[in-house]
Amino acid sequence: MAVEKTILHVEDDLHYQMLCKKIFEKLGFVYTGVPTAERAEEILNQEKIDILLVDCFLHSEGINGDKLIENLLNTNKFQNPIIYVSNSARPAFIKKLKKDYPSAKITECVKQDFLPMLNQLSQTNEQPSPDYLFEFLDTAYSTEHS
Repeated sequence: MAVEKTILHVEDDLHYQMLCKKIFEKLGFVYTGVPTAERAEEILNQEKIDILLVDCFLHSEGINGDKLIENLLNTNKFQNPIIYVSNSARPAFIKKLKKDYPSAKITECVKQDFLPMLNQLSQTNEQPSPDYLFEFLDTAYSTEHS
């Protein structure tokens, strides 16, 4: 029996969540989407999550994606890959996180590039591990934005 691979997606755009859910489930992930960082923290405290996908600009009254990631890294509560998704590249923020938390697995993808990269990966008919998914997106994004 295959081990389930879980992904938690923190995204307040429900349409975008549904697009991502379809692709991640095709890739073999158990997908959970939530609209707020607070709800994400609840799930992370209760469930094993293999990869975290975070929208940096959450339009909620609570904390945004930046603060969620910083909270998780500061408390060492999440040590699996984090994919930070934004509408525009934020290399200074990612560089700071990588400097401040050198053992953290964190990469960034711009929303307009993210779904095409996932679609490309889904065409291989393989079910990637969370680490492979992270490396694929990190490499693809770095190549496109270098």
